[in-house]
Amino acid sequence: MGVKEKKIFFDYKITREKHSNKKYIDLNAGIDINPKAMQFFKKYNIVLKKAVNLEWAKFLEKLNLGVPRLIQKTEGELIPRTALGKYRKALEPYFKNCFYCEKHLLQKEIHVDHVIPFDYIAEDSIWNFTLACQKCNCVKSGSLPPEKYIVKLIERNKNYRDKISMLEKSLTLLGMNFEKVIHDHFENAMMQGYVVLKKIL
Repeated sequence: MGVKEKKIFFDYKITREKHSNKKYIDLNAGIDINPKAMQFFKKYNIVLKKAVNLEWAKFLEKLNLGVPRLIQKTEGELIPRTALGKYRKALEPYFKNCFYCEKHLLQKEIHVDHVIPFDYIAEDSIWNFTLACQKCNCVKSGSLPPEKYIVKLIERNKNYRDKISMLEKSLTLLGMNFEKVIHDHFENAMMQGYVVLKKIL
């Protein structure tokens, strides 16, 4: 005979109804909470509430892709970078010239560039990627480009979303007003002190 698991914090009132080996919680019966657990919740209510809200906000930041990840940044959490090869592969068939200087791109010098710097945006999404020559990418580095390139990026995204499936998905996640979201990112990064270059080359 198996030992019944001891419920430390709470126990659900389970219905006898079964379907696909799953138990259903009887919401009419509620939840039994261990009195010691209740004392714990009451005693540490303020700390628990803050911790839960923080974790909830972190979770929502991952879903709201158009919002910079402030919590990760303030906590000093390392934001993982992804390999950029797949973005290059998606963009290369359509773009043969540098996004900035418009010179023909040589295979060995193609760079995948975050138009709005990764340090600010904290995500790798194709809506923010362009192909640039080595020289332009190195000059721009972690700065913001002149605003005309933000306008160019928005136009590029509008014109190619139907041609590049990865771009379509990326813009769909940004929402219906993706143009405003992109421009707001530029404005907010500028307000936070990111340098706007007067020109790239």
